[in-house]
Amino acid sequence: MKQTARLTVVLGTTCLIASIVLAVGNLLTEVPRQQAESRERQRNLRVVLPEFANDPLRDAVTLTTRTPGNSADSTVSFYPARDAEQGGRLIAFAAEATSSLGYGGAVTVLAGVQPDGTLMQVLVTGHSETPGLGTRVTDRTRTRYLWEAFSKDLPAGLAPSVYLDQFTGRAAAALAGPDFRLVKSAAEVTDSSVLAISGATVSSRAVADAVQQICSAFNQHRQTLTQP
Repeated sequence: MKQTARLTVVLGTTCLIASIVLAVGNLLTEVPRQQAESRERQRNLRVVLPEFANDPLRDAVTLTTRTPGNSADSTVSFYPARDAEQGGRLIAFAAEATSSLGYGGAVTVLAGVQPDGTLMQVLVTGHSETPGLGTRVTDRTRTRYLWEAFSKDLPAGLAPSVYLDQFTGRAAAALAGPDFRLVKSAAEVTDSSVLAISGATVSSRAVADAVQQICSAFNQHRQTLTQP
């Protein structure tokens, strides 16, 4: 009986110490983790936006929208970019939305949007898609040739993506409505459709869903977003 009580005390003490250590460790790493996340988000904003003079993260606004075929509202965050002119002229937005339709779960997309609704660069900032399949949709990769391995100069600009680059230059109005769809043949592509990646249709659909959320929210709240 005494042995059992002693073991219980030892086990309880060990668990308590472990919990304290984990809690302290979490507190010590929380601030650096938040700082790292903020730096990563700032880098992503600079990828999809033209040069800006304000802090888009500080000026962020979150809005709700409902895309065609969805029974629930979704939230989209907009990060306005302003230039250095007096009053800070609005030059673009970065907009972020998350789709739950990914093969591996949530897929988060960040896109640049001009004030007239034209999409700029599109970037997937979070996903758990299958490497080699879904990542053909979500990831941007640059082919490097053998002779480039000996060069210290890396190519400038965003790495290309056969799928994501289809959205660049598209009008938000064309992608926000019920006519927006994925197609399987290049001959079927219109202003309101994009070509899915063969073998990664689910991932293609998830990214398209997030982009449509962004376009829908922009169209719905355009007047509020673009007012001086």
